[in-house]
Amino acid sequence: MFTADINWVALLVATVVKFAIGGIWYAPPVFGTRWQALTSQTPEMVKERMGQAMTTDLVMSFITAVVLAHAMQATGLHGWQAGAELGCLAWLGFVAPTLRAAYAYEGRSLILYAINAGYLLVSFAVMGAIIGGW
Repeated sequence: MFTADINWVALLVATVVKFAIGGIWYAPPVFGTRWQALTSQTPEMVKERMGQAMTTDLVMSFITAVVLAHAMQATGLHGWQAGAELGCLAWLGFVAPTLRAAYAYEGRSLILYAINAGYLLVSFAVMGAIIGGW
């Protein structure tokens, strides 16, 4: 299953694109202001952790890209549409239910869940499309 046929450039591009999607998604004009209110974050708190958060996000996004690439390879899927579908399926099977259960235990709102889960759905679909289409 783990072979050298992985396109590492595609993984890097998928990682950077996911990072860019997050930058747009959580920008104040989109969902950033609402996300900050729902998480009781001030702009100062966000700025204070930004460097560490961005580094963590990039590393975790790369891991996600690697796993998506291996899943595509293991299933024999090819093409951007198959990659996007696999990304959506991975989100539906692993991310959405796990995140929702955690939010239920933590007493977090459905709106916050929708913001964060929506970002991950779009990100996984786009990452899968990039990896599959490369």
